[in-house]
Amino acid sequence: MFEKSISRIESGFILTWFLICGTYWIMIFKEDWERIFEYDIYVSIISFLISIGLGYKKITADARGITKSPYLIPSMKKTKTWSEIKHMAHVSSWSRGKFGVICYNILCFIDFDDKICFKIEDETRSSKYNKKTQSIETKIIKPSLDFSNFIYHVKRKEDTYETELIMKNTWLGKKVDYEKYKDPKIIKGFF
Repeated sequence: MFEKSISRIESGFILTWFLICGTYWIMIFKEDWERIFEYDIYVSIISFLISIGLGYKKITADARGITKSPYLIPSMKKTKTWSEIKHMAHVSSWSRGKFGVICYNILCFIDFDDKICFKIEDETRSSKYNKKTQSIETKIIKPSLDFSNFIYHVKRKEDTYETELIMKNTWLGKKVDYEKYKDPKIIKGFF
């Protein structure tokens, strides 16, 4: 049985840690609350290490499907079988921030109900916002060897129908409307 794995750090756990600890420290120093823990700095450091441990994930593609599991607790794994996945989509996601439009590239796996069931960071695309044309320009880049072997194994197992979409929100379980999210402003090519 052939399988290929890649390792990724998901920022959700780390951002949650910053939010909780930042709020706690602001309440202590700005609002003059009493300390809840006797050794606050040690609690913050331990919770930060736990959040990194939970955020560092191993993504495996094998004959059964795709599995995502944290290295710290492998029993917390999430698996999608090939029979549950309809196809793979290269998604350019964007959001407006303090410094303008920020673009992300995500590889989404879509189930038969046209909902996003699994997503990972896409290393095969790079997107940026062009202010002159007010469009998102996507270029195809060469990924790392591990990621390219992973994608090769995924393409061997799933249907070859791939699509490129542009979406603002890529939540898990979000319904994909293909006509709405195919943006004519996407420019493809090698830059």
